[in-house]
Amino acid sequence: MRSYVRRNWDNCSRKPGEEACHKSYHYADVAIQHYRYDREYTGTSDHDIVSAINAAIAVLRGTPTLPPFGIADKQEALLMLAHLVGDVHQPLHVGAVYLDAEDRPFDPDAPGHTHDRSTETHGGNIIDVGSNNMHAEWDQVLHSLNPDKIDPKAIAWAAAIPETDAPLDSWAAIWASDTLAAARIAYTGISYAHPGTKGTWSARFDDRKKYLVMKREIQNQQLVKAGARLGQVLNSALK
Repeated sequence: MRSYVRRNWDNCSRKPGEEACHKSYHYADVAIQHYRYDREYTGTSDHDIVSAINAAIAVLRGTPTLPPFGIADKQEALLMLAHLVGDVHQPLHVGAVYLDAEDRPFDPDAPGHTHDRSTETHGGNIIDVGSNNMHAEWDQVLHSLNPDKIDPKAIAWAAAIPETDAPLDSWAAIWASDTLAAARIAYTGISYAHPGTKGTWSARFDDRKKYLVMKREIQNQQLVKAGARLGQVLNSALK
């Protein structure tokens, strides 16, 4: 994928301080106060995860590559899609908490608010949980999810997940909206403290044990959805 990275390093209209373009393809940072993904919201762009999935789908369907993406061929689009469909089902790859000067969550898109980069937590990447960060905790794949020994119940559940009832180019946004609901739960039962020196916040859980049980349940659910929907989008895109 080195050629892919070179082609997708600076090809987007990234803002000062933003990551390389190909890294931005993996997420959106929609405030959890919202109930759907919308390109009008803070934390979305023409090179976020929804846009990237749509670009990969377009290539698989044999249509021109959508800007600003540089996708060489269907093989490259398939590699992107396999990764990004997983990411769009990880709650903190879609939903984000924005914290004001008193470390309280707020909606940056609400009337009277001005978007200030100092309020961003980058999908939990700068919210510390012990020696780890919140995003990394949600990125972890559970040891119980062994691809060589998948629970038959999970396979049955995946087979029962209906295909998204909408045009194919709107599936990614619908999935992101669904994941945003999971993100709101992922940020429940937490307060935040800003130490000031590291430029990060620390998470304080109302009930850490209860939170971890909830986290495992959501991760299981989201991974099953991701697998089912990857199969569905490939079946539809490659018809």
